[in-house]
Amino acid sequence: MKKIITLVMLGCTLFSGLVFAADPDPNTYADSLPNIPKNARIAILPMASDFQAVPQEIPIIQEALISQIKTLGFTPIKVVLDPASTSKEVVRTFAISNEAHKDIRPAKQGFLANLKKQTPYEIAFIPAVISRKATLTRQIVIWDNVRVGLVVKGGGYGGDMEWSGSKMALSLELDAYDAEGNWLFTSYGGISVPYVVNLDNSTNELKPRLFEAERDQTYLQKGVEAALKPLTKKLKVSKDLIAAESISSTPTEINLNAEPSDAAMQLRTAFKYVKGDGVAQDYKQAIHWFTKAAEQGNVIAQTSLGYIYQKGEGVPQDFNQAIQWYTKAAEQGSVDAQRNLGIMYFNPEGTPRDYQKAKLFFTKAAEQGDLSAQHNLGIMSERGNGAAVPKDLKQAFSLYSKVANQGFAPAQFSLGRMYVKGEGAPQDYKQGYIWFALAATNGMNSSARDAAAAQLTPQVLEQAQREAKALFEKIEASKPKK
Repeated sequence: MKKIITLVMLGCTLFSGLVFAADPDPNTYADSLPNIPKNARIAILPMASDFQAVPQEIPIIQEALISQIKTLGFTPIKVVLDPASTSKEVVRTFAISNEAHKDIRPAKQGFLANLKKQTPYEIAFIPAVISRKATLTRQIVIWDNVRVGLVVKGGGYGGDMEWSGSKMALSLELDAYDAEGNWLFTSYGGISVPYVVNLDNSTNELKPRLFEAERDQTYLQKGVEAALKPLTKKLKVSKDLIAAESISSTPTEINLNAEPSDAAMQLRTAFKYVKGDGVAQDYKQAIHWFTKAAEQGNVIAQTSLGYIYQKGEGVPQDFNQAIQWYTKAAEQGSVDAQRNLGIMYFNPEGTPRDYQKAKLFFTKAAEQGDLSAQHNLGIMSERGNGAAVPKDLKQAFSLYSKVANQGFAPAQFSLGRMYVKGEGAPQDYKQGYIWFALAATNGMNSSARDAAAAQLTPQVLEQAQREAKALFEKIEASKPKK
């Protein structure tokens, strides 16, 4: 019986809401509105929202907007901001609704200048989905010229019909600008009531999908019509322009800044794809953008391509391509490219060994202060490679000492090894222990340190440990501050 009473009350309130509801007009307009051709291009920029649950529904809203613009006889152009090739600042700007942050509206308006360079348009829409207060008359919610019956679940026991969640609705906000970037109008159309009232537990439940039900689609349609009303009511369509030449060949979607020509932007785009920063990780796309930047002479892009092809990251290994790009970068003074070329010629994978070229590129990098290249020159002197690089243990010892005292762990290990073997200097297990200890502290294997310690008396080992600690602190203190 209580359920029957509840249903009767709901029926009455539905009727009263339909009969007595008011139709507010929240739209605002500029003083002068232009005449536009019936088939004008309408650019639709990315849609923002201040309501957390909406992003997954945005494609549905956009398609409804595009469909109705076509129905009105205009040509919609959907503008996409590619997150890989558009700055984070721009993407963030278009992720914020104008209603929530009115101070970002000028930034969006200014951005229209870039759009005009890529596609002509008569009007540009900057849309957003915003949360707005709605008028509740029992179970009828009214806002932006849209009237919706609130969805009710459960039986309940009648009583108070004022539900806090039902007082909040979602609007489609359209900021419109002309081809010169002048503001034309801001219009609103109610598109959804995001909550369902559950009478069983007196709660408001967020809908999992805002436009899942057929009647939700009907409300969306009405809301979009309300937001587009100025195109037929406030903007005067010139009769002599209705028969203007068709522009159906105009693309319906463009990627804004999808092909940046600036090498620095291309490089940033490539690294976004490498890191998966704001886009799905994609080495194919990364190589595409690295190559574009490298072909413009960008040394970082050239070095990056060399590394990708050398290691086979996302592509089959191609040592010839690696050497080609490393060489271009090395000629521009890239230390990384010079060092890596030296490694490829000294310890080749799939390419001929060439000690003279290895020494040449190691030397170029070493002269720029690269510790790894200096250490590799020491290795070449220690091993000796025929006429190209004569064996010279004293030279190797000197190079190792220079680099080890700058904190380079591999050189510290190599210096410890020479002391233990007595090569390039008299055999000295204590000094060997000290340098092995420093190398171990900096991440190298500690077994050599322990083997050297076994050759020392407890007293000498204790002294070596104190000296190693003091030397480590001295080296750390001498490093440049980051």
